[in-house]
Amino acid sequence: ISERKAEIFIDFKNVRSYIVALNIPEGWKVDHLPENSSYSGDKFGFAVSYSSSGRVVYLKYNVYTDALFIKKADFIKWNDCLKKLKKTYNESIILSKI
Repeated sequence: ISERKAEIFIDFKNVRSYIVALNIPEGWKVDHLPENSSYSGDKFGFAVSYSSSGRVVYLKYNVYTDALFIKKADFIKWNDCLKKLKKTYNESIILSKI
């Protein structure tokens, strides 16, 4: 996007929210949960959080776009948000045998 000269047009404002539950099999334990991550802006952002309860790990995921276009002046913020979101997507929950 650093080369882009025109605004980014988005078809519609949106919010995507998911809660994913991962059941931990018998004989396994959670060694690592990724850190929670977020980016909050007035036009776009996200929040991703992890928690566990008993033998279940929960991922709560919320991404929003509250604009129909991103102005060139906002490209740096947009890129920062996407870079942080990509890093968050690449995180892993690590399990090990007991």
